[in-house]
Amino acid sequence: MRIFSLALAGCNLRGALFDEKALSELIPYTDNLKILHFHNNMTGDEGAIAISEVVQKSPMLENFRCSSTRVGTDGGISLAEALGACVNMNKLDLRDNLFGVEAGPKEIVNALKLSVPGLEVLELAGNEITAAAAPVFVILLGAGAAQNLKKLGLSENNLKDEGTIVIAKAVEEQTGLRELDLSSNLIQRAGARTLAKAVVNKEEFELLNINGNAISDVGLDEVKDIFNGSDVLGPLDENDIDLFHVLDEEGELKAKLRHLNVESEE
Repeated sequence: MRIFSLALAGCNLRGALFDEKALSELIPYTDNLKILHFHNNMTGDEGAIAISEVVQKSPMLENFRCSSTRVGTDGGISLAEALGACVNMNKLDLRDNLFGVEAGPKEIVNALKLSVPGLEVLELAGNEITAAAAPVFVILLGAGAAQNLKKLGLSENNLKDEGTIVIAKAVEEQTGLRELDLSSNLIQRAGARTLAKAVVNKEEFELLNINGNAISDVGLDEVKDIFNGSDVLGPLDENDIDLFHVLDEEGELKAKLRHLNVESEE
């Protein structure tokens, strides 16, 4: 039996329903597997570690999706190590996990820059990635292997201006990128302006998405002037200058609640 495509999505595989052994039994049949989708299952690190074994034994894998699975640091590291065997990978979708909480982005990106030369699409939206992780993406974009990267999705993270400016400078030197999504990252005027200048003169660049950020009216006008009506700039209708302060206040409230919870446990 040969398996070329396998989808395990929306199966609610968690707790007693998750069968690691069943996944491992697929391994002898994955030599020719090209598409593997394992998402919306909420299996967390346990599921990621199990699916990593399948990934590692699938040398022909080209398209791997492991999104909305709540994978954290341990699972992220396991996936990163497994991806080292997938030299044919061209699309990797790891959206809506928890890689940004600790060391996840660094481990994933290090694995990609070393061993996935054909990667064209990398999706890491909704992973709580902060500005502290931005230098990791500079390494990826600066690696020779990344010259094939055409789309980088980092929406719904927490890069802010600090992380955005770091990534923008790397993008400016990268020749192959066609699409960059940094929507909903609490970007303000400085970050938006720097991103716009980084891509505006790239002849083959197709789309910059910075919608859903906290760019001021002045900043929006500056970005529009830089692009001068080009359709490379995506919609800006969901920008809200107050968003930055609202989300910062929510973050402070969550931090206080966590602190109170620790104190109550003590």
